[in-house]
Amino acid sequence: TDAYMDSIPIVCITGQVPTHLIGTDAFQECDTTGITRPCTKHNWLIKDVKVMTIVTFFLIAGIIYLMKFYGQFSYRAFNIHLGALFGTIMAFNVWFRIWPAQQSIITAIKNGDAPDGDLVVLAGLRSKHNTYMSVPLIWTMMNQHTTVFAGGNFGITDSTNWLVLLIIVALGWHIVWQLYKKYGTVKGF
Repeated sequence: TDAYMDSIPIVCITGQVPTHLIGTDAFQECDTTGITRPCTKHNWLIKDVKVMTIVTFFLIAGIIYLMKFYGQFSYRAFNIHLGALFGTIMAFNVWFRIWPAQQSIITAIKNGDAPDGDLVVLAGLRSKHNTYMSVPLIWTMMNQHTTVFAGGNFGITDSTNWLVLLIIVALGWHIVWQLYKKYGTVKGF
């Protein structure tokens, strides 16, 4: 009941299995909305990828805004922090989702068994997530060379330089989306 009386907002983003596996008791499925309902004022399960992309973008924008204006982070600092966030998520995906799934798939094939389809989908989805984060991550990694956008050049002021990073994130996601849209896909991804 304390959550209903407390006035401190907390936003938690949790992962879930692919939408088509929700309700099938799939590997690593968890009823996150049911678990959190008793201790939160609001919770949602977003199933539409487009809506989730927009929500994620605005959460990233909020994080950068808070770093810039409340944390007083410099241009390089909020670039580095967002890069560290994306890099950590990507490393987690590889070490704890992609590689273990691949090891299980390879073992099943070596034993003459069919690989678990859920693991194939999980590894592919996490690989896709990493691809979407790669372009903004590359931008933050070459941050030393992008300080021309820190303010004073091209009409960018110190108070608007955080928007450059948001444009790069949106542009990077759009480029990857166009590449995925243009090229063939593997069933289940």
